[in-house]
Amino acid sequence: MLSAESFVLDGEAVYKDPSTDKVDFQTCQRRCSTQDIGAQMFLRQRYPLKFMAFDILLLNQQWLVDRSLLERKSILLQLLPRGNTVTLQYVPHRYDLKAFFDEVKAREDEGLIIKRSDGKYRLGERSYDWLKIKNWRTECYLVH
Repeated sequence: MLSAESFVLDGEAVYKDPSTDKVDFQTCQRRCSTQDIGAQMFLRQRYPLKFMAFDILLLNQQWLVDRSLLERKSILLQLLPRGNTVTLQYVPHRYDLKAFFDEVKAREDEGLIIKRSDGKYRLGERSYDWLKIKNWRTECYLVH
């Protein structure tokens, strides 16, 4: 395991409903936007968040953004404890996009982000190295 004095990760805090194992964005947003201290304490216990770690940007005051995504993910994997914890989960790079998107659709998730494996991290800007693929759920009806 890699040791670190400081680091900056890219990821997302999520709440997964234990009864469905699905990410519940509305509950997460309500939990995170509450200003009332008592409500915050209650919601923290009732709806524990997990941090999904996608990437590492900075390690021991050294920027890693000019390295490829796969290099950064390798460093991230070495930094995190083995196995997922209650509060932290490593998100691996997937190459089987069709199968992955089929899983997203089956779970009725929002979508996925695909990133170039050799892509650099561009701070504060968008590029075609990252694409958001939405899981649009639509139905057609014929109305007479």
